[in-house]
Amino acid sequence: MILASANMIPDIWQEIRSHIEKNEIEEARQLQQKIQKLVRIVTRTSGPQACKMGLWMMGVDAGIARRPTMPGDALLHEDLEELRIELENVGKIPRRGIEYDLGTRKVRTDVFSIPQTPSLVENFELLVGEGYAGPPEQETAHTDLLIGTKGGPVEKAIDRALEADPEQAKMRIVLDRPRTLLVPTISTRTAKQEELLYVHAVDGLKWGIEASIEDGFLPDEILDDIVILANVFVHPAAANRRRVMVNNYKAARHAIRKALEGRPTLDDIMFQKRSVRHPFKYTP
Repeated sequence: MILASANMIPDIWQEIRSHIEKNEIEEARQLQQKIQKLVRIVTRTSGPQACKMGLWMMGVDAGIARRPTMPGDALLHEDLEELRIELENVGKIPRRGIEYDLGTRKVRTDVFSIPQTPSLVENFELLVGEGYAGPPEQETAHTDLLIGTKGGPVEKAIDRALEADPEQAKMRIVLDRPRTLLVPTISTRTAKQEELLYVHAVDGLKWGIEASIEDGFLPDEILDDIVILANVFVHPAAANRRRVMVNNYKAARHAIRKALEGRPTLDDIMFQKRSVRHPFKYTP
């Protein structure tokens, strides 16, 4: 048989086999653990589509999976983002230097780059990103965020929002560097819902920002120059505190990358229009 994931990580599978043949079980086990999430994404979704997209992110254009396989269907958009991160973790997506134009100055940073990662990020006054992560459905996280330079429209929106909500009963500054405003998508009605939103979802949001700083997408040199406005969703039926935090971490990390890389592009949207569906699948 041919392992689907071996199209992306043939060298690692060969190392595992070599360790097994030499009876080096612990070394093989450690390598298997390192790739376990990557392999799981491939095997539980659309193997051909996952491999083709993974190879594309690695710089190898293998084309697209043919119909009836559709983007955003068997391989969900959030799976695609996690596939990318797992390929980064095993060294299959290299870092590349890019430049941020903040208007008054330019800052260079190194990030894990896919073909859509621009060499120059402009229009820092207003960048828009969206991230979605699950399962399960009741712990799903959906984050829409704006990133902008201080003095621009995003900071003005934050200031006006806080003026309209002086006690910060709903909207709250949850991070000072970069200055980040949390805006709930829905109103909380119980103490449990407030805890899930303002404690665990916020922990996930902060974690996503911290990971973006470590990745280089939010370099330390720009943290005092930008602000973030994050619209965060917590399902009214959510109950699992850990899952709420983890999903919000993923959604925030994905949204930040999309904002800075200008994704999805118009071409992406037109290509995916036939497979568009609401994330909460239901029969009206």
